[in-house]
Parts: sequence; structure tokens; C-alpha cells
Amino acid sequence: MRFGCRWIVCWINKCLVLNEVPFHFTNSVHWLGRLISLAELTYGYPTTKYCCPTRSMAPTTLSRKRTSASPSQGLPRFKTFDDLEYDNIYGVWSVVVKVDVKFNADARGETQRFILMDISGSKIEAIAWEPNVQRFDALHSEGQCYTIHRVRFQPNLEEAFHFRSIGHPFECILRKDTTVENFSFPIQFPPFPTHLMPFHDVYRRPNMTFVDIAGVVVHRGELEHIGKVPYREFTLMDTRCNLLVVGVWAAQLNKHALNWSLAYADNAIVLGTMLKNNKIHGNIESSDHTVFNFNPIHPETLALQNLRHRVATGAMDLRFVRRYIENRWAYLATITKESVTNVTSSKPTIT
Repeated sequence: MRFGCRWIVCWINKCLVLNEVPFHFTNSVHWLGRLISLAELTYGYPTTKYCCPTRSMAPTTLSRKRTSASPSQGLPRFKTFDDLEYDNIYGVWSVVVKVDVKFNADARGETQRFILMDISGSKIEAIAWEPNVQRFDALHSEGQCYTIHRVRFQPNLEEAFHFRSIGHPFECILRKDTTVENFSFPIQFPPFPTHLMPFHDVYRRPNMTFVDIAGVVVHRGELEHIGKVPYREFTLMDTRCNLLVVGVWAAQLNKHALNWSLAYADNAIVLGTMLKNNKIHGNIESSDHTVFNFNPIHPETLALQNLRHRVATGAMDLRFVRRYIENRWAYLATITKESVTNVTSSKPTIT
């Protein structure tokens, strides 16, 4: 059947090109060509081009064109946050993300911020501006995965604008034509962010920004009650022997009460995400979005295993940790005196 159709089509083409078909056969040849073309489409035969005669014996070439959506009307290409370059700020992109944190809109409802994590574990801050705040607030839910189309990226110019929540050279802009779809493919997002911030970079971060860190517990402070809220500080150490004080408030302290007790006894490795930097008190503190993981399996925590073993076995002299804690408390005493002095001097005198 297939060979017969192709042979007939070739014969018709040859005859029509050479004008060897009699006039009274032209209508028959025309409809025979149409039937053969229909057979090719039905049975999946390769598409062929044939000539159909008209009444004036002038052969006409008919071709079936493949129709497809133009690139301008299609969806943009996908991009991961680690592959962003400055040349990418001129185009629109698609991303597959998990909403790691969803902040509330500002008091005026003009902006709303999200912390997005892609399938590689890289995080970026997304911003929605008015009048798109209510639309994206309803579309995005914290902890859910989405495919977002037609987003733009722009440099995170911390010198020109307000400081962003996390440190990344770019930020994602949710625009008016941005579309959001539920991500239903069986792809597991990483449980932890890929990039953790070293302790020496935490000191350079602006005040009240969020950081992700990991370190070995080397000291546990006394339990305090600040405004009737339980609070306790833990000191972590990284592979470069830098120290960082982590303040844990009541919610995370009660949730991981047993883990925190064992963390100090066993010098556990603690990985914390979305910890708020407090430059005034010289530490980082847990927030409503903080998640702690104890002895996790992470590429950057593998290097801490050797440090943990040395601390647990007593092979490292930790007297410098005690000096660090004493110096910090002395610094906090000066801050408290200055704040009390400022409050006292600001009170009006009653005569």
C-alpha cells in the first residue's frame, strides 16, 4: 500500500510537471492526489509535495506546512540561581522553586518578599511590587513547590537600596505577566541549602539580615528569661576556629530541648537556617523561620567531623573560647550602660 501510494504520487508529479495529462483527466488527477494525501496522513506515510492542475493547465504546487507556536509566544527557558550572570538581567526566565520562606507584606501593602530555593539548593530573594502583591500572596504558600514563568533578575544593589533579607548578588522580580503553576513532578528538593555562610562573612552582613550556618557546639550559656521568655546562647566553632554565638529563643529551645542538651554534651554539629544577624549584641538569633538540624549529612558539614572529634576527645585547647565569652559579656555590659544612660537622659524632667 505504501509503495503503491508513493509510486502513484511520483507518476502524477511527473505527468503534471511535463504537462502530459489530458485536459479531461485533470479533475480526476486532482482528486486522486487529494485522496493519496489523505491516506498518507491517516497511515503515517511521509509527506510528499505534489502538483494539482487547474482548468488553465497551469500546475500549482501545494505544500502542507507544519504549524507551531512562535518562540516569542512560548515559555522562556529555565534557569538555576547558581547559573545567573549579569547578561541574564535583560531576558525573562522560568524557574522551578520551593517557597522556603514567605514574609508578610509591608504595612502599606506595597511590597512582599519571598525566599525561594531551586532544585540545586541555591536560595534567592523574590520581590513582588504593588499591584501584584495580593495576587502572589494568594498563589504562593510556604513549603510548596512551583514552576514560575516569566520572571526577571536584577542585581542586588545593597548600596543603593535597602538591604535584602539574604546575601545573593541577584534578586528575582515577580512581574505582572509572571505565571505560577504547581510543580507536581516527583523530584525531591534538597532538605538543606547548598551554600552555607562562613563565620567571617556573617560578621560583615548587615544588621537584621538572615544567614545559614553550620558549626560545632563548644559552649552552652545559662538559661535566661528575657521579658519572661526563655533564652539560651550556644557558641559554635567552624573549621577555621572562628566562634559565633547563637541565641535560641523559646520556640526553638522547647522544640529541640533534648537535642540541645545532647548537642553540648556530644559537641554536635548544628546546621541552622534563616538565623537573624544581630550586630548590636554580636550574635545571631533564631527567628520564626529558623530550622535547626543536628548532625546533618551535608557537604560542608563533612569537614566539621574532624574538628568535632578533636573537640570531643580533648585534643584541642578551648581556653580561647572562655576568653571570647568573657570579652563578649564585657562588651554587652558597656552596651547596657549606654542604653540605660540614653534612656535616662531622654526622659523629661518634672519640675
